[in-house]
Amino acid sequence: MNSAISRRLEKALLALFEKDYEASLLNCFPAIDKTASVRRPNQGVRVRFKEFLNDQRNIIAPIGLGVKMGSGCTFGGISFEEAVYNLARNNLVHEGELAKNFEITNNPGSILGGDWQLSEANILGLIIATI
Repeated sequence: MNSAISRRLEKALLALFEKDYEASLLNCFPAIDKTASVRRPNQGVRVRFKEFLNDQRNIIAPIGLGVKMGSGCTFGGISFEEAVYNLARNNLVHEGELAKNFEITNNPGSILGGDWQLSEANILGLIIATI
């Protein structure tokens, strides 16, 4: 039997292959939250989600950004975890779209801080980190 997490991650990966980044993230974010809630059952969604991303930064950053990223790194005053949670997850879940200053592209490079532009490899990094 497939778990809810594995079904979401499979759909996230299939959407990523089709370059449907919003659908990929819409499937990836609940899998991240469910995995994070297993690790931190007494934490609220905001805290556990961002702490999960911080815990997994040694997987996410090399895949998505091509570099290692130390804990506490900020770009334009906001951390990677805050950007993913606030600009991507919250906007997508609550507003139906990514924040205007947050974009996923199929370009290999990423721009961090201010106007965030992440490559599709960042979604792959989130998926792999959740697995």
